[in-house]
Amino acid sequence: MLRKPWITLAALVLVAGAACSSPLGRAGSHPVLAAALKLRFTPGQTIVYAFTASTKLLVSVPGAGLQPVSSDIAATETMKVTSVDPDGIAAIEATVSDVTGTADGQPITAGTKIPAVHLKIAPDGRIVSPGSAAPGSIGSVPGGDQITPLLPPGKVKPGDRWTHDYSRPNPFGAGSIDVHTANQFLRYEMIGGTRYAVIATAAQIPLKLTVDLARLSTVLGVSGGQTPTGSASYSGKVDPKLTSWVDPANGELYEMKNTSTLDISLDASGSVAQSVHLTGTSSLNLIRK
Repeated sequence: MLRKPWITLAALVLVAGAACSSPLGRAGSHPVLAAALKLRFTPGQTIVYAFTASTKLLVSVPGAGLQPVSSDIAATETMKVTSVDPDGIAAIEATVSDVTGTADGQPITAGTKIPAVHLKIAPDGRIVSPGSAAPGSIGSVPGGDQITPLLPPGKVKPGDRWTHDYSRPNPFGAGSIDVHTANQFLRYEMIGGTRYAVIATAAQIPLKLTVDLARLSTVLGVSGGQTPTGSASYSGKVDPKLTSWVDPANGELYEMKNTSTLDISLDASGSVAQSVHLTGTSSLNLIRK
């Protein structure tokens, strides 16, 4: 599907790596109750989500002008909790199956396989592992695997606001992924008899990273003569906005809606040497089955 060299570069680098304020419907009337919001996982637990993702970009390449790149997919996301440490940090393997949709207007090949993604998620929502991203999986931009809200240390009630910043290593080379967030507890909502806290997260992720393309290709399952050489450097920013539905009673993430605005420059050396500038949006939605 992605045959042009500059499109291949854009695809490779994008996978290295989220609307917000008040979705309509399902609102209920509840007393104002403060809650300690924490994510909780159990070893051996399997969590299944319906998954949709969409990317709409304009790619600028010297000598080629502006070119659109887009994808729309639906799939099943299965998260297996392999372990939970004494601090409540869960190691999770996430896989995507039953993929359907289009890439640049062409149907995605039936039976398309997507590499598993391994994450470590803290109770406060931080992704504390270096992380990895795969096309159509948890994230399609650097930091795009931030599928969880950033939760506060104490009890909060609807209307409360807090900030939460953190940093983690770039899994594919030099630099770090620095996540800056402003958060608000919007309200409670009743869904299927369960009361969920609805959390809005507005994040800023400035980019100054270097990606080893061969290392990235290993994660994507590319080998042999198809493996690119060299590196790609990022600069720019990603501004994700998330809305998350969290059960205060058991720490379950029931639903997440994520839309990111991207403005990224890429400069690659080696077998895919090229300079590319990307602007547009990337969205990712999960809802528990």
